Amino acid sequence: MPTTKTLTIKQEKNLKRAVEYILDPLKTKNQTLTSGHKINAVNNAFFEMNLTRKLAQNVKGLNNKKSNEEVIARHIIQSFDPTDNLTAEEVHEIGRQTALEFLGEDYEFVIATHVDKDHLHNHIIFNTTSSVDLKKFRWQRGTAAHLRNYSDKVADYHGAMILDTPKRNSYKKYQEYRRKNAYRVEIKERLNFLLTHSTSWDDFLAKAKLLNLSVDPNHNSEEHGKVINYKLLDVPQTRPARDYTLNKKHRIYNEENIIERTSKNKPEAVFALGDIAKKYADHKAEKESLPDLTFVIEPWQIERDTTTGIYVEIAYGRYETGVVKIPDYMLEKLKDGRYEAHFNYKDIFYFWSEEKGQKNKFVIGSSLASYLSGESGLVPKRKNSAIQNVREMVAALNILSARQVSSEQVPKVLGQDFYDNYEIVQEARSALNDKLYRANEKLKFDPSNLEQAAKVKALHAEKSELEKQVKLFEKQLKTYDAALGILTEKGLSDSVDIEK
Repeated sequence: MPTTKTLTIKQEKNLKRAVEYILDPLKTKNQTLTSGHKINAVNNAFFEMNLTRKLAQNVKGLNNKKSNEEVIARHIIQSFDPTDNLTAEEVHEIGRQTALEFLGEDYEFVIATHVDKDHLHNHIIFNTTSSVDLKKFRWQRGTAAHLRNYSDKVADYHGAMILDTPKRNSYKKYQEYRRKNAYRVEIKERLNFLLTHSTSWDDFLAKAKLLNLSVDPNHNSEEHGKVINYKLLDVPQTRPARDYTLNKKHRIYNEENIIERTSKNKPEAVFALGDIAKKYADHKAEKESLPDLTFVIEPWQIERDTTTGIYVEIAYGRYETGVVKIPDYMLEKLKDGRYEAHFNYKDIFYFWSEEKGQKNKFVIGSSLASYLSGESGLVPKRKNSAIQNVREMVAALNILSARQVSSEQVPKVLGQDFYDNYEIVQEARSALNDKLYRANEKLKFDPSNLEQAAKVKALHAEKSELEKQVKLFEKQLKTYDAALGILTEKGLSDSVDIEK
């Protein structure tokens, strides 16, 4: 999978310099490997992005940040391994699709694929001001991870093979690996627990001792620099495990990352030193008692089959659709072409929404199993299923209780009209976005046009009001769906006249 790195751009001169650098004809086959989105000409990208930012200042008011603090653009570098066997044109298309899925349709960007080094890599510069609502792009704690996941998915799709291509890994191979490397699995279990329940490097070290985990940071590697050796003191382990061998893609268990991660934990949210051993034992016992699932996925349920896993299309709620990846180590291919999937109720999967932009989220194993088993008509094999049923019922009842809506009232209060209206609202939303973008473009290139400026401000007010109504609408729909779920669980849906 490609690696991603992001740089911030806070000054116009730096934006101009960065755009010129990535468009260098010597690096991009005479600019044949360059393109833009919502940019009329790539060589004018700096000029057009500046116009959009100034339009936002005129329409929305000046930014409350100082000029040297505002992030005016972001520069993404997406690098590929030479062994990927991708052409420069394929790499360019992967970058373009990654940017579109990550940013959505509303942000200007220019992309250039460089061929001047031993590995192909994309440079993507995007304007942090939306060309539609003129709002700033929100870069939050998890945004870099979202970008990485989009990049992985698009790259995986481009490397997709036909269905009968062997997987890189399998459930049986993974279980065999776990048996042979049980100590590595246990080390990571304890480290992940400590990363969540430590507030500093010293706190991490003290708590590691109580979990019988030796942490020796006094080692160096020619390739990786300073490394940590980990060893379990209560489980047979002949050789210590170095931090970079525990997670080869990201060195999340080295000293630098541990210090950064633990410093973000709030003291009141972590377990005390004296409680850490008991709390970890409780954590292990709970995890081992959780239900396991095994069920079959039919070929028609698979949206894309790659060497690293399968992508299954699911509906998240009633209207939001997208794909979830089930990785190869959870799959075993059957002789008839179907896959047997094995995972836990608490396993986490990443959901890529079809709606452009950062609409992605995480899906727990219980939700994915419920959807897949319903689609295939099969009931997953499970243990302790009654426990999970109670948990799901309690969660659904809490939703209704918080909104003071009973299961008997909901069908009378809400109905099919809400879903019909929601579709109409979504169509109006899309049409308004298009209208707003075209109006912004006219004013951007003719800022002195007072009549156009008044039109743009009116359209922005209309969009703001529409977005408020959409949020209220979605809350009501979730309430309705939760109620229907409870009625179905209780076996009352047949006695109540509800059209889904």
